[in-house]
Amino acid sequence: MIADLLFDLDLPGAELVLCLPPAAAHWRVIDGLSADAFTTEGLRRDCLGSVDLPFDLEQSYLLTTSIQDSIAVAGIPRSSLQAWIEVAEIADLPLRRISWSLTDALRALATLTQDWSGDLAWLLVHDRRVRLVLMRDRTPEIDHTFATIDFDACRAEARACLLAWQQTLDAPTPLGWWLTLDDAHDCDWNQIVDAAAGEQVVNKPLPWTPDPWADSAEENALCPLAHLALMALHEEESW
Repeated sequence: MIADLLFDLDLPGAELVLCLPPAAAHWRVIDGLSADAFTTEGLRRDCLGSVDLPFDLEQSYLLTTSIQDSIAVAGIPRSSLQAWIEVAEIADLPLRRISWSLTDALRALATLTQDWSGDLAWLLVHDRRVRLVLMRDRTPEIDHTFATIDFDACRAEARACLLAWQQTLDAPTPLGWWLTLDDAHDCDWNQIVDAAAGEQVVNKPLPWTPDPWADSAEENALCPLAHLALMALHEEESW
């Protein structure tokens, strides 16, 4: 269906960038490795052979992203990736790039929150899933996926996760929250922020929005996660 849509749009000279959804990959942030160590696929696998990874190294396609002094490594099952590549082939469009929306969005967040000097909690409600990414110096240290989307349960679990993380830090700093709410479900997720403890929401309007591709406002609706990811890709592809 996606391939047919792309084919019917008839975009001469267009190239396709696959920005895969969060559920498409698993990842790990690894300290002590430079981007130079990942210049080729073989070097990537050699460096990762002794690392505890949440995916099968031999059966996964690897995507790497530099985050401060660390490397984020995402593994996408080869069978799943092949299905997406076939979409590009059916659409008869050259595949320019493959990326993962979670790390793309993280790069956008790093730019958007440059003026925030404290720790950062990124709450992502997307595709009927809730996850919390806790960052120090813009480097993810905790990525916690919740077992439910029930707001009260998520709020209690988020506060417990945050407390456990902060107890491991030498000196907790003020906490800023960025809320990416694709599926708000009529819940006031701002209640998860403890303003009395000095926490605050640091969301701001995104400085770039893609041009509309249809006349219908409903068809042009862009979920917040996709907006973040596309902003990062747009900045990188515009160089």
